[in-house]
Amino acid sequence: MATPNYSRSTFDPNVIPGSLPDSTPDSEATPSSTLHPGATTDQRCYQDETHAVRLLRSLNALRKDATLCDARLSVGGAQFCAHSAVLAAASPYFQAMFAGPLSIATAAGGVATDGAVDGSCDDGGGDDGGGGGVGSGSHEKVDGDSDKASKVVESEPLVQIGGIDAETFEILLNYVYTGSLKLSESNVQDVAIAADMLSLAGVVRICSDFLREHISAENCLGVMMFATAISCPDLEAHACQFFYDNFVPVSEEAEFLSLPPALVLSALGSEELRVEREEQVLTAAMRWLLHAPASRRLHLLHIIKAVRLPLIPPTTVTSTVDAIEDLSVRVALQVLLDEYQIPRLSKSSRPTAVSTSDFSRRAKPRRKARKYLYVIGGYTRQQGGRWGDSRALSCVERMDTISLYWTLEPSLHQARSGHCVVTLDGFIYAIGGESESMIFAFVERFDPVCRQWAPVASMLSPRCSFGACACNGAIYVMGGWVGADIGSSVERYDAAENRWVALDSMEPPRHSFGCCHMDGLIYVAGGLGVGSSELSSTASFDPRRQRWTWLPSLQRARSHVALCALGGRIYALGGWDDALGALDSVEVYSPDEECWQEAPPMPCARAGCAAVAVGGRLYVTGGRIAPPGGGLFSSMALPGAEGSLWGTAPPVTLDSTEMFDPTSGTWQTLGRLVTSRTEAGLAAI
Repeated sequence: MATPNYSRSTFDPNVIPGSLPDSTPDSEATPSSTLHPGATTDQRCYQDETHAVRLLRSLNALRKDATLCDARLSVGGAQFCAHSAVLAAASPYFQAMFAGPLSIATAAGGVATDGAVDGSCDDGGGDDGGGGGVGSGSHEKVDGDSDKASKVVESEPLVQIGGIDAETFEILLNYVYTGSLKLSESNVQDVAIAADMLSLAGVVRICSDFLREHISAENCLGVMMFATAISCPDLEAHACQFFYDNFVPVSEEAEFLSLPPALVLSALGSEELRVEREEQVLTAAMRWLLHAPASRRLHLLHIIKAVRLPLIPPTTVTSTVDAIEDLSVRVALQVLLDEYQIPRLSKSSRPTAVSTSDFSRRAKPRRKARKYLYVIGGYTRQQGGRWGDSRALSCVERMDTISLYWTLEPSLHQARSGHCVVTLDGFIYAIGGESESMIFAFVERFDPVCRQWAPVASMLSPRCSFGACACNGAIYVMGGWVGADIGSSVERYDAAENRWVALDSMEPPRHSFGCCHMDGLIYVAGGLGVGSSELSSTASFDPRRQRWTWLPSLQRARSHVALCALGGRIYALGGWDDALGALDSVEVYSPDEECWQEAPPMPCARAGCAAVAVGGRLYVTGGRIAPPGGGLFSSMALPGAEGSLWGTAPPVTLDSTEMFDPTSGTWQTLGRLVTSRTEAGLAAI
């Protein structure tokens, strides 16, 4: 026999081993006449960790032998014997049945007339239909062994429990007496339903965990509706999230076709759908609709409103409609598309049935849809290159946030660096910049659906190394090099009118600074001022009031810094410090706390990097660092004092990409760019 494990809560070497705990308060304790002289009343408390297991094992043996059993249960045509005290201790359902005011004992004694807790009293051995009952008739079979029946006191009433089959009840009864549960994919739902009926919360929790572990595209919708039926919110939420995260494969299963309209429309309109392309949502919606077109045709308008048609190429929508065999659905869909599929043209061509705000929402990808990052332009310089070897880029690369690798996209019409990239209404704008000492006012716009660049109205002033962002449905640009001077002017672009207008200026003039938008305000930080002095100053601009507000300064002055908003905070990433070179440090500003604080540094120092926030994470790519080893040129090759700016090798550009998760506070290195670059633009769409 194994030696029991003991644990004790206190230890006193003066106490006699084997003495028992005393529950009498100290103030009322009386001396024990059996104690040896000099012994104290302090006692040790032992805990036998195996006692509960051994006790359950003994009780189960008594049950199987039908010894001391005082309860007879008729379930699914079979009879079971058990100990009412054990059942009552395991479940509130059985506690009400055997010990409550409407218990079987009370009903049998004539005190109450309502009978058993789940049914009425019955004189017969009873059928198994619907609810429970009590009877004193002869029993047929007790727990699979009729020989044990004689040991059950026949005067005990026979409890009828309906709605559960004998095999499932036996699994639950074994759990009550052993704590172990035998589950499989074939019986887990029956066990969970029965456990929910019998108030065995522990079994319901185990079944929920089992279903979570075995959830798949084939069964997740069934699990979700099952969890709703048994009121298991955690399992329901898990299955619902699995549905959203795996929408495409789940929508291809037969279960999806049987979903009620309310659930389908809720899913189609959700920001949580994780899809690669919006046409996958349209395909799933049409598949569900055409499964029963006669009864589901009335939901067509709601489907069209939920699907984000501006994100789908018109040719794809047309081919989808033309492939519909049901004539009434096809005609109705064509009529609705004429009204709701808004052309990607000027404001004057848009149908009046759809508001601008609705168009803007439907032109924006879902929050958890596959997002694409576009790194655009910049300049590149390889290690060992000279100062004049930098080359402005027109190439564009794209990375999706799921596969995390970069591929080439259609190039800019104009190579440029020191420009800004802004997204607005589903388009990407490349604004200004320079190439070969020429500064541009030229602006071009990229349509990610048609994958084409097209020119739009140019800025009022050519500028590079400036700040830009989209705010309140317009694009704002400010500062930078404006011609040969450091500018402080501000311009606003109205996409509907395709026109730039001048606004009040900002102070002080600066270039190579960080700029971003958050909660209706535009933030600027760092940069270089007049005299090429690095700045730590921070300010915000309210476009509606045309007013600037000074904010707390950065902890470290830095130029060529990336500024990005995420989760109600502003992140200042990397940058350049003349004394230290490229920086890996990150600062974060909270408007509520009104101060800059240090954040986890980037794995790689970088100045002139590009950053964007997508799906609750920060993505940083490109930039430049000093060459390994310093790389000093000789004074003959490049005049200048050793160690000065003109006496060192030029910085080299980076091709690395990193992602920051603010929840865990960790950085992750991702795939490398095809072409290293700095002073590029980065956009997410």
